[in-house]
Amino acid sequence: MQYSDNFLSLRDNLKIYYRLYNPASNKIPLICLPGLTRNSKDFDSFAKRRAMLFNDKIITIDMCGRGRSDYSSDIFRYDLIHEAADILQILDREKINTAHFLGMSRGGMQSALIAGMMPSVVRSVILGDIGRYVPMEPLEHIGMLFNHNSPVHYNLDDALKMRRIYDNNMTRDLSLAQEIEIIHATFKVIDGVYIPDFDKAGLGEAYFNNLKGLKLLNPDMLDLSSLIMNLAKIPTLLLHGEHSDLLTNDIAQDTLAILEYGYYAKIKNRGHIPLLTESDSISAIDNFLDL
Repeated sequence: MQYSDNFLSLRDNLKIYYRLYNPASNKIPLICLPGLTRNSKDFDSFAKRRAMLFNDKIITIDMCGRGRSDYSSDIFRYDLIHEAADILQILDREKINTAHFLGMSRGGMQSALIAGMMPSVVRSVILGDIGRYVPMEPLEHIGMLFNHNSPVHYNLDDALKMRRIYDNNMTRDLSLAQEIEIIHATFKVIDGVYIPDFDKAGLGEAYFNNLKGLKLLNPDMLDLSSLIMNLAKIPTLLLHGEHSDLLTNDIAQDTLAILEYGYYAKIKNRGHIPLLTESDSISAIDNFLDL
């Protein structure tokens, strides 16, 4: 399995990391975009499987403030517009004119924004548990990840406890080995100490500032309709965690109603977000990308 680890200096001199799997493939690339505090490690098993079985060219990205990418001293750098621009700069460097996009949660929002900015770039989109509305209560729950009163350093047991509190049913019924695999994707381990692999202070401040403004507009619901409408004419697969509190059954149906080429897969016994290792996720994505 061939892949390369890459760093790109962005327009503001921050460096962003991305991994390119199967660079020799001449297929339309698949761009994998992680959730708010997540990084490219989420996609490693998924990307290796697709590259080996289907000869896919795949790019997975650590957005700024996550993983191996630089952290920003300017919290206003952590917004969707900057992130979409960063993704497009990577595509420009790799001379990619069109691609499939797999966006998990916030990554789905980034995909939809790029579809509005440069429609020709987006061949299709897989939305990972994000729809046209998001209830405010689970957004506030996610904010607990940035609790400044919680410790920064953990042992493995404490890291597992934290994920079980904040994971929105993502890890239900997984084996301990599977949970530890998730921990190693979301923490960096230095001398046995587990440290969240994202800019906890900067991302947290940016998140709460944004959430405060959104609640002034609507205290109950975040309306992403104008963003998701960018996908109305683009083939889109909606992956829906069965127990997700961000994407309810009603919101999923409301989202599909505005997607002319919308496809749907409910991922059994999973919350927010699907792991992409579930048989439901694998078969849905394989079938969708084979259309």
